[in-house]
Amino acid sequence: MLSWEKRTSQPDSLMSLTNKIARKSDLGFWAYSSALSFCIKCKTLMKGLQDSCATCGEQTEVEWYDRITGYVQQVVTPNPHLAGGIPVK
Repeated sequence: MLSWEKRTSQPDSLMSLTNKIARKSDLGFWAYSSALSFCIKCKTLMKGLQDSCATCGEQTEVEWYDRITGYVQQVVTPNPHLAGGIPVK
């Protein structure tokens, strides 16, 4: 899995990386992942792991979601070792 969180999200950059993976590697499967935050109070969905809601400013009722082993699930306790994003493997 490749985390796109700390990288540019420009379509040309993503296409370039995709072409490199497809043409220059033996990978049969890969996935791009982008963590999400959700404000329970105002129902706002945000890109990345946010500590507060960008819409209403809520700080305690913000849930984090990320792709874990192939599917998206809620991140209950953030892993401090992954504070900078999930490393590219």
